[in-house]
Amino acid sequence: MSVASTYPAAERWLHHIAFATLGMQEELSALEDRLFGAALAATHVDTPVYVSALPRAGTTVLLELLAQLPEFAYHTYRCMPFVLCPLLWNRISRRFRRPGRSRERAHGDGTPVSYDSPEAFEEIIWKRFWPRHYRTDGIKLWSAHERDTDFEHFLRAHMRKTIFSFKQHPADGGPCRYLAKNNAGIARLGLLSVLFPDGRVVIPFREPRGHVASLLRQHRHFTSLHTSDRFTLDYMNWLGHYEFGASLRPIKFAGQIGMTTNEAAMSVDFWLDYWCNAYAAVLDARCANVVLFDYDGACAAPRAHFERLGLALDLRDRESLVVAANDRLRTPTEHPVDALSDASRALMTRAQTLYQRLCEASA
Repeated sequence: MSVASTYPAAERWLHHIAFATLGMQEELSALEDRLFGAALAATHVDTPVYVSALPRAGTTVLLELLAQLPEFAYHTYRCMPFVLCPLLWNRISRRFRRPGRSRERAHGDGTPVSYDSPEAFEEIIWKRFWPRHYRTDGIKLWSAHERDTDFEHFLRAHMRKTIFSFKQHPADGGPCRYLAKNNAGIARLGLLSVLFPDGRVVIPFREPRGHVASLLRQHRHFTSLHTSDRFTLDYMNWLGHYEFGASLRPIKFAGQIGMTTNEAAMSVDFWLDYWCNAYAAVLDARCANVVLFDYDGACAAPRAHFERLGLALDLRDRESLVVAANDRLRTPTEHPVDALSDASRALMTRAQTLYQRLCEASA
């Protein structure tokens, strides 16, 4: 099912207007700062949690499991398309909201989503303030020393607004922690650790053969979808979801050089090399607030892995996370062996070595 098929024409038109007027959204955000100043000043961003990795690593499942815990606030599909001014948009949109009926998301992987499902929208802010990092040939890595006062002020204010929007009253004991899925976060692990030294970045990983086969399949799926559905392509570009299809802009990890062509990205070696470069960078940039999470291991033994995750994230209700994970997790789909029959032996060896290091570092 395409994105366009789930959005009526009027909503698609509203998305085009909203993303053509991001400057206006920033002005409305400043108006929110004034209108809700006292309430926002009393709202604190404590130990935020990011979920980040290459796509198809289990980030969506982790986001949804954590979002079930009452201590977290997060973006939902209802935040679209006026993501930069969430409080005013919430007041306006609630007058004509639709029920949160589930539908399959555009990935065609059977994952149901509704207007109330958590989703990854924070990248819109990064794109707005760091346009020089988003090049046509890929996304440039952030340095831990790259600072932007305006960006940091806006992001922290946005976090407070997200938390405040979940509270009926500022002191009702509701969510106090910001939760965000942002796959491009692995391009700025050092900077995130500087900005939020008390925060956590959860990075799931999978056995490379199954993960790479899934990445290649999704790229082929979205390449076809973008050809037939222009709105889906626009939607992914607006959000900064440059992972697949015609919108593909790989993160420029060490070793990830040159212009990526669609022909090159149709090969298993492209995604195997990308997997190696991404997780090598994760291991090199790993610091105290980075939590590596063995997704395959968690599918096989949810309790042990999610108990450790709950401890690492200092969750108030760890048992609820364990119970939810036990009910939700399934072993990732096995892909035919011939999907990787043309893979480079050298790359496969490198990937398996990196995978072993990831498993050891996550233990």
